[in-house]
Formats: sequence, C-alpha cells, structure tokens
Amino acid sequence: MTEADPSSPQRLPEDVMYVLLGHVGATASPSDLATFLRVSRYFHKRLIPFLYLGPTLTQRNVSGFFLGLSCTDKIDDDEREQWWQGDLADKKSAVARRLAMLGHVQCVIFEDDVTAEMCNSAVSGFLAQGLDSPPMKWYGYGYTSSIQDHSSPARRLLFYGRAPTLVHLSHKFLGGLEYPAFDNEDQRVQTFQSMLGPFGVLSIQQPADVGVLHRLSVSMYLKPICRRAEPLVLVINDYYKNNLVDILSPSQCSIAMRLRDSMDTRSIAQTDEVVEFLSQHIRLTRDPLFYIIYNFSMGETIYDHCDGKRVRNLILNRAFAAASQSPQKRIVRLEVIMQGPQSDAATVERMRYDIFEMMRKG
Repeated sequence: MTEADPSSPQRLPEDVMYVLLGHVGATASPSDLATFLRVSRYFHKRLIPFLYLGPTLTQRNVSGFFLGLSCTDKIDDDEREQWWQGDLADKKSAVARRLAMLGHVQCVIFEDDVTAEMCNSAVSGFLAQGLDSPPMKWYGYGYTSSIQDHSSPARRLLFYGRAPTLVHLSHKFLGGLEYPAFDNEDQRVQTFQSMLGPFGVLSIQQPADVGVLHRLSVSMYLKPICRRAEPLVLVINDYYKNNLVDILSPSQCSIAMRLRDSMDTRSIAQTDEVVEFLSQHIRLTRDPLFYIIYNFSMGETIYDHCDGKRVRNLILNRAFAAASQSPQKRIVRLEVIMQGPQSDAATVERMRYDIFEMMRKG
C-alpha cells in the first residue's frame, strides 16, 4: 500500500508479476486458469498463452475450444490481411479472436479418435475463411534443404505458431480404434494436415498387449496421416515389435523412439527391431535422416552395458547392410541412449526438443 492512499495496493513490478503468472500457468488446472481469465484484462492477456499451450481435447470440451470456427462464422474483412499477427485484445470478430488463441498451441493431446473426428468441423470452418498462410520466412525454419515451401493456401495451419506443433495420440486413443469404424480418411488427413503443417510432430504412444487385428487397425489409421499429412517428425513412445514400421513415408526425416520397458526385453532383440525400422526408412528416401533411440536395454554384456556409441555403430552397420546401401553416401545421424535417468526423463516434449536440436546441428 502507498503512503498517500493506505487502502490502495501497490502494483507489483512487471517481472515479478510475470513470474507469478508463469507459476500459476504451469501449476493451475485449466478450470482455475479459465477463472483467472475473467478477473481482468491483464490476466486474460497473460494467461491465454498458458491455457492454450498444451490442451487435452475431449468429446466434452472440443466444441468450446474451437468456438467461433464454424462454416457460418466469418472474419472481418479488415482483419484478413496478416491475420496471424497482432494482440488478442485488438481482434474484433470471433474468428480472429479464436485464431489468436490457437496461435499459442504447441502441443495438443486427443482423448480418442471421436474427438479427432469432431475437430474436422473447426478445421473446415477455418479453411472456409480463405485466409492466406503465414509466409515461411515468418517461421524461420530451414532444417533440411529438401523441405518444400508450403506457404500456399492449400497448406494453411490451424495451429500456426512459430513452434512446431506436436499432436499426441495416446495409448488410450490408439487402443480404442475399431476398424473398419474409422472416420472418413480424407477428413482425417485434412484435420491432421491443418494441425501438423510441414514441420509438425506426430507423437504416438503404442498400446500394449493388443492382438494382430488391432495392430493392423492402428497401422491403417496412422498410415494416411504419415503419407498424406506428411509430418516432419515422428515421436514414438513404448515402441515394440515393429508394429509401426509400415506407416513411414519419405516425408518423415526424423524419429525419436523410446523403446518399451519389459522384463523380457533383450538388447539383441531391440537391436533387430531398430535395424528393421531404420533400414526400411533408409530405403524410402535419400534425404538425411535423424534418429534418437531411448531406453535401450543394458541386459546384454556384449554391449558393455552403457556404451551407446557401440550400439549405435552396430545398428547403423546392420541397417545399411540390410538396405544394401553405403553409409559413405548417406547422411544418417543416430544417437542411442541407454536405460537410466536420461531415458526415464524422456517425456514426449523432451524427445521433441532433442530431435529438433539434433536436426539443427545437422
């Protein structure tokens, strides 16, 4: 409180306020954040980025999350040019305000395939606006020379922020798939394409203990996304038994893969799985490839327990031999991280960060 007016509280310094809001944003539940948003314009401006940073979409909240993005909603004419720029508070139409919020999304988690299907109406509403794409120079990406410029209106991004968007499909999502009761494939591709963009990350948590028919269902669901939506990076959690090797396309240049924990897992078996996956990828494309393998077993003394470099060399030699190619004529970067604290700390977000760092270093 000030001396002039003891009843008037003194405003906290800007840097202190931001630290406090950052703590609230990182620890509060979405419902608590939504309450804070209604307190003041200042809280609304500061907390929107935290609220939209990594949402989990369910059948219950997906409609509200995309409120304002239907085929009947229209953006104001004077907001169309460079719609991706400017403050939320300055947006007039519901479409422009919603798009300003969606620009903060860096990671989205789908509860199930029905939720993903429900997103298509919002994607269709967004595409119906006929907006130009943010130019690629606005993003500042350039990890591989082979990547095309996807700034045409056909490749507009719903989650258009500068950070590569990660779309995560959990084991619950993939475990609940029932073929042939899939949504329309073209709509599925349109939805994921609009969310992932040319630098997006598709994250997959492989379900455990599923039968052959269900593994086929998972593969059939994911294959069109990888081959037609063309995410740049795949993050695969709990990888086991080569169940996902056939979803690869030449568009994926980077893979971060955490091998499944298992009492029965032998490092020689894990080597076989990784070699088969990598060798098939090598056959698909001549572009540079980047791989990080986490949680490699230390159960076999042949690998000197924690010698990731030795494992890496063995995998690369076998993969190139299986693909009948020469390692001297290809760029394939591989890092193997053994079981231990570093692998235990490998969250989806961490794996995304690590693989982009590897790509940046080349």
